[in-house]
Amino acid sequence: MEETVRNRFARIALATLAAAMLAATLPACKVQVGPSQKKQAEAVNIGTEAEQRELLRAAEAVAKDLDAGRYAAAWAKSSPTLSKQTNQEQFTKIISRMRGAVGAPGKRKVKGFGFESELDGLAGRFGTIAIGTEFARLKTGEEKFVFEHVDGKWKLVGYFLSGKVKFPAD
Repeated sequence: MEETVRNRFARIALATLAAAMLAATLPACKVQVGPSQKKQAEAVNIGTEAEQRELLRAAEAVAKDLDAGRYAAAWAKSSPTLSKQTNQEQFTKIISRMRGAVGAPGKRKVKGFGFESELDGLAGRFGTIAIGTEFARLKTGEEKFVFEHVDGKWKLVGYFLSGKVKFPAD
């Protein structure tokens, strides 16, 4: 039993480390999870149904690449904003470690959408989609895909993976 607890702890630590490494390595992907005090009073712009469908299609395309381990293909869907902040090699290395730590994805469910005209001081058209995802080693995972609308297409700006871990009772 003690070995099982150690294995679980090691997997959790690895997933946490991977998420921290991604946050540190991809500075263009900084997304403020909580709105600023000024924006707290404003309602979240969830967009139109058409905008949500477009953003969902873009996220599904990136997720398909990530699920298959085609990180370079996911990189090809990135915006110039992301490519100015990191390179394909770094992106691939971090995403590979992060996804490897949580295992194969399973069931996904859209949790919400958000559309903004500014991201980290950069003006433009940005969209975020949060998706609850069950992974082999992280049952309550959440993926966040952040996109920038460039040349009529949604291009990846950031990908985040987080999860909640429940420790068994004694």
